[in-house]
Amino acid sequence: GRKALERFRQLSRDDVAELLARAEARPQDARVQVLLADAYVADNAYLEQAEQLYLKAIQLDGDFVAAWVGLSRFYLRQRRLAEAVQILLQALDKNPSEPELHLLLGEVYLLQQHPNKALENLQKVVQFRPDNKRAYELLATAYRQSGQHQKEHHARERAEKLGRREDVSAAP
Repeated sequence: GRKALERFRQLSRDDVAELLARAEARPQDARVQVLLADAYVADNAYLEQAEQLYLKAIQLDGDFVAAWVGLSRFYLRQRRLAEAVQILLQALDKNPSEPELHLLLGEVYLLQQHPNKALENLQKVVQFRPDNKRAYELLATAYRQSGQHQKEHHARERAEKLGRREDVSAAP
């Protein structure tokens, strides 16, 4: 997620031009479509084209999770929350155990002030990936929104513990 976005932010214009050439040369390759769309989104440019590329990738390969994730992140970033929910629910029909999809759906539900729906999805994330710091951060917010303050405190502690572990593993 975030690592890929950082990588795309470092792309030069030549890199984007190469991706564009690859997309034109391989119009049936969903992965190339997603890479180019991600590059556009990271550069905050050609956003309409990025959306169309994600949609094309999904049409080409409906099982390619990165296309669903990219489009849902795009809608989330644009605050097109109803569309994000729709896309994420479609994606989860095909990939019900994909943690990234549940994480994004939980985040959207939080923005829509639906903490119980958010909790349902975020709890699935920590079942699949118990070391997902972001899931615990969002769980804390969902618990706060639903008035479950003791669980909020526990989720925040868990997120902080995971954050400290990341800091230690990143140290030289």
